[in-house]
Amino acid sequence: QQSLPWLARVANRTDSGLVEQWIMVEKVTEIVHCMDPNPWDDIEEEFSYSLNDFMIRWELCGYEALFLGEA
Repeated sequence: QQSLPWLARVANRTDSGLVEQWIMVEKVTEIVHCMDPNPWDDIEEEFSYSLNDFMIRWELCGYEALFLGEA
């Protein structure tokens, strides 16, 4: 129900285990379209998750989110 875009913390698997990272959610349908908010790291700038995959990754981080433009 919130406006897009917004930031979500999601879990990603690496060689050393799970790491948490912030991503920018741009559009949500059955596919969640995302962008990396940090252009200076080694994460692909634009990427997407299936809705189920995104929800699992987001749930692992406690559904943490920041909605841009909130007062």
